[in-house]
Amino acid sequence: MGAAAYCNPPATERPASAAHKRNVSKEWRPETLRWPLLSLFAAFNFSIIVTIVGLIAKSSRSNGFASVPSQRAADSEGDGSSIKSSLSLSLGILWTALPSGVMQVLTIYWTSIASAVATRQPYVELRRGRGAAAASSILLDYRCTPSLSRWLRAFRLGHATVGSTALTGLALQYIAAPFAAQLFATQQVTESAVVPVSFSSAYNLSGLPVDFDWRPALGSARASLVYGENRIPWTNDEFAFRPFSVTTPVTDSYYIIANTTAHSAYVSCEIITDYSMSIELQNPGQGMVQVNGTDRGCAFWQRFVVMEGPDIFFQTTSTQACSREAHYSRLVFTAGTYSPSSPFLLSNISVISCATDYQVATGILNVFVLSTSSGAPPPPVVSSFTPLALIDPENRLKAPWFLIEVAMLEPVVFNPSVQWSTSEFGSTVLYLAEKQDPTNRLAPAVLMQAIARVFGGVYAVGTAMAAFSPLEVPETDAGVARTLTTRLFVVEWVAYLILTILLAALVLTGWVACYMQRTQSILTEEPEGLLSMAGLLDGSDLMPLVSQIKQQVDYDGRVRRAGKRRDDVMSRMWVAEAGDHKPTVGTWKVKGKAD
Repeated sequence: MGAAAYCNPPATERPASAAHKRNVSKEWRPETLRWPLLSLFAAFNFSIIVTIVGLIAKSSRSNGFASVPSQRAADSEGDGSSIKSSLSLSLGILWTALPSGVMQVLTIYWTSIASAVATRQPYVELRRGRGAAAASSILLDYRCTPSLSRWLRAFRLGHATVGSTALTGLALQYIAAPFAAQLFATQQVTESAVVPVSFSSAYNLSGLPVDFDWRPALGSARASLVYGENRIPWTNDEFAFRPFSVTTPVTDSYYIIANTTAHSAYVSCEIITDYSMSIELQNPGQGMVQVNGTDRGCAFWQRFVVMEGPDIFFQTTSTQACSREAHYSRLVFTAGTYSPSSPFLLSNISVISCATDYQVATGILNVFVLSTSSGAPPPPVVSSFTPLALIDPENRLKAPWFLIEVAMLEPVVFNPSVQWSTSEFGSTVLYLAEKQDPTNRLAPAVLMQAIARVFGGVYAVGTAMAAFSPLEVPETDAGVARTLTTRLFVVEWVAYLILTILLAALVLTGWVACYMQRTQSILTEEPEGLLSMAGLLDGSDLMPLVSQIKQQVDYDGRVRRAGKRRDDVMSRMWVAEAGDHKPTVGTWKVKGKAD
């Protein structure tokens, strides 16, 4: 009796009107398919789209959209050619993990919408007027279909909304979310600002005294030209520049660009073939060699001792007795290798004569200043120079060229380790020629190129060391300070890829909202648990069908697989019909109809 009472609980009598009001049920819809959450997703999605579009515009217009604090250090050579940034780990996470995390949240939100659409679809098919095939209604449950292939099955069954939402969910999960970590990238850019610069010294013709020691200048030029060591401040291998400084110190390492003057010296060399040579033998294998010749209207001569010991002789002399038309002076070089069997004890002889010239030009100088956390910053390093115009074509007449050329070639430093006899200037030329062409360093063309570079480099160093005198009142001008800054940029192709997927999701959100209004399902409550499913099946044609399947001899416990083999399942159209009792309008019974 108790069991019977449990299976058939007594019904409580109510007036028909009251029962009708209580039991009439609207269609049940998942929370994510209702207007508030659909609108919230659309607003969230739209805000991300607007943010990305705004960042793209700011990134392209403002050379990045944000500055990244960094600790910079110049490269070991100190010329500012390469800058290394050391960024904190937390900052890196900010622009990699954060966008990816936002996309993950959006993906989870969209997945819940797509899953709800897919779960609801079979119950929508049952409510269609003509019914639906078993494969798209009573045998369909998208929750049991793997998410990677759900979209394909949906399109095959003609469920475009389910397929589109599922495919968009995969795009969000496997494309947008991972690529969002690469949405932003750091890049070093140069920010420019006009700053006042001060010139505290000026070129002084008397700055190079008669007794100026050219050995430090020769040593510095050799270190730079031959060994690639750091140059002295305000020089490169060709120019000596008038120094300047920023009036208002800049706290970070920076480039400063300003107009200044550049002082330089050049040679125009010729290989002399019309010369005479004589020798006065002093001892066997030793003699005094004299060379006489003429170069472009200027006569010259040299005398030097040749003896056994050095393998190479490289005589360097200067001549100041040339006329104005012959460019006033010559630098003369005679090179040869010792040969006791030669008439002049030399073989492979080359005679080179070089006319000199001195210039002063205005131009735009770019120097790099490295800031330091403590102490005074190191001297600026020349980065580039763009000559604009010669300002003193007659500078040669004003410069003490006759003292410079004699004094530059005079220093001789004894070095027993070398196998040549020459001056300190000539030794620098031979070192550079050996660097340029190790197998043929005495070739006239190689020597001429080395002479030109050494002469210009030594003059630039000597001028920078001694030819600029302090000013009592500094001169001021305007310059441009350029600071290297790490900025965040939007990687545009990643941004456009993500925007395409987000726009597709936004459009589909509107489509899902319209689809929900156009279609109805038979669900009056969430299909959760066996009790809810039993309520859906009560009074339907499926219950007797299941009983028949279970009574079959070959029944193996798999109702769905057995049903797919039955003609009365697969050949019929399945539809949900409303209940017969008015007080319980809103309940549905699944019926099979002949196709």
